[in-house]
Amino acid sequence: WNVRTMLTGFELKDHELRKTAIIDRELHQLGIDIAALSETRLSETGSLDEVNYHFCWSGKPDNEPRIHGVGFAVKKSVLSACTPPVSTNERIMRLDVNTNSGTLTLLSIYGPTLDYSKQQKDEFFFQLEQIIKNVPARNRLAVLGDFNARVGKEWEHWGHIIGQHGTGSLNENGQRVLLCASCELIVLNPYFAGSNRSKVTWRHPRSGHWHQLDLILIRRRNIRDVLHAQSMHSADCDTDHALVRAKLQLHPKKIHHVKLKNKPRLNITNMKDSDTCAKFQCMLECVSGNDQPDSDTLWENFKNKILVTAKDVFGTTKKKQPDWFAVFEHLLLPLIEKKKQARLILLQQPTKPRTLKFKEAKAAVQKATRECAQKYWQDLCKKIQTANLKAKDGTILTDRKEQLTQLTIRDLLFADDAAFVSNSPDELQNMMNKFSDACTKFGMVISIKKTVVMSQGTNISPKIYVSNEALDNVDHFCYLGLTLTSSLSLDKELDARIGKASVTFGTLTSRVWNNKLLTLNTKVSVYQACVLSTLLYGCESWVTYSKQERRLNSFHLHCLRKILGVTWDQRITNNEILERTGLQSMQTTLDICRLRWLGHVEHMPQ
Repeated sequence: WNVRTMLTGFELKDHELRKTAIIDRELHQLGIDIAALSETRLSETGSLDEVNYHFCWSGKPDNEPRIHGVGFAVKKSVLSACTPPVSTNERIMRLDVNTNSGTLTLLSIYGPTLDYSKQQKDEFFFQLEQIIKNVPARNRLAVLGDFNARVGKEWEHWGHIIGQHGTGSLNENGQRVLLCASCELIVLNPYFAGSNRSKVTWRHPRSGHWHQLDLILIRRRNIRDVLHAQSMHSADCDTDHALVRAKLQLHPKKIHHVKLKNKPRLNITNMKDSDTCAKFQCMLECVSGNDQPDSDTLWENFKNKILVTAKDVFGTTKKKQPDWFAVFEHLLLPLIEKKKQARLILLQQPTKPRTLKFKEAKAAVQKATRECAQKYWQDLCKKIQTANLKAKDGTILTDRKEQLTQLTIRDLLFADDAAFVSNSPDELQNMMNKFSDACTKFGMVISIKKTVVMSQGTNISPKIYVSNEALDNVDHFCYLGLTLTSSLSLDKELDARIGKASVTFGTLTSRVWNNKLLTLNTKVSVYQACVLSTLLYGCESWVTYSKQERRLNSFHLHCLRKILGVTWDQRITNNEILERTGLQSMQTTLDICRLRWLGHVEHMPQ
């Protein structure tokens, strides 16, 4: 809850009241157990007791202006379960709570506003990332406070990081929050539905628009502990921010947990074979019926018989992409066995020759492991960047003419990603009428929900009908992986590209970026194949401004610094980061992609 300040009181019935007393009464009425307070504006660190809550805070030194500041308000009934708070600075404070489900770590933060410099924002989010990394993995974690950031509602671009019930649009600070949370955290607020008023927390004084600036971040695996989260505008302590309340239900920690075996998945590709389907139908008919009166028992028996028969006939799916160790186990297992034998001989009678022999066997295993891991990821990068077309006999086609002759359409079962462009609504309506008639003749149906209309360069929203049903007018939509807008702006497309690239980068953190077996060249190759290809998809057709290129370059360098393990306070320049990785800046990369595409267009036949 951003309380604006805890310095001043205000008059109520001719009595001067402390601000903490007002906060104490409001929190008690709403049944809050622990509240994270932002912008307290109290100096140094300290604490005080009110009637129902114990207040503690962290602020700037006495000789500096009283700005920022964070703190906690802890209900006295749960105070005995809390450890003393730890203060990092005037923007971050930590509190650990012992529960019956383990330790709950709470971070109270106050983020820098948009008018702060890039250096100050980088410093804050770097400190926050380091503190989050130092929290033990077994702890439940919640980051609460006023981030001064809007994460928006484009959930499909950011994977699981935000939910489907967001509001507003993404801004620069919001992108920093999502990048900070991309590894293991989620933004809790957009995961719960409700009215727009229950989502927003702050109203802009000039425009009058409401925004969601106060956020709660938790670990993804702990979302089952949360019952609900919403803004509470009824709380009043002379502040322009609404309180955000999250209800948590902590479950008892299990002593022993048995992981259930996953059910096998049927290989549905075999269902395309008519002979196999006929065999399945024949075997299903041979299964004797059950004349038990209980309908539940009848259904269970019938379901089990279908699953068992389908498993016997169609089989189950197998893992398509084996792990790197499974690929090279024929090389590694003999070396591991040799090391094992050398160790057993050394344990029987330790001698210097046997010790040297064991060390040589151990070094051989380590060297082979590194080489196999490098080769696996390098081959995988080449496979991702190269799409091979195969003939009927399974051989890879390299000749362009042979590839084109293989691309024949057998049966047109559906048509997707069709786009019609016209200069007037009447012309567009005529085209849609002809297209609808053609689909009807071929027995195809146009999906009204997936068909939309977008106009560019005009304020008029045309009314287009298909089968007497009006199509929706939108200001943006995704076509062939690219986000097109009515305003011809590239910002929404960049939001989508950065979001998807960030999710891809976070997914590979443990397997690639933090993998000590891989060299820097291999990590950069994976970054180019997986992250850069996602970020720059369709960039040949982009018309970018320098501000947008700087935004892409900032994300690019952010990823490279994480790959290198370079922290913000090491004062290493961007040019040195690019030299170490052997990559170009985003501006140069975009120019290369555009020039390559122009050369391709130039060599096309007229």
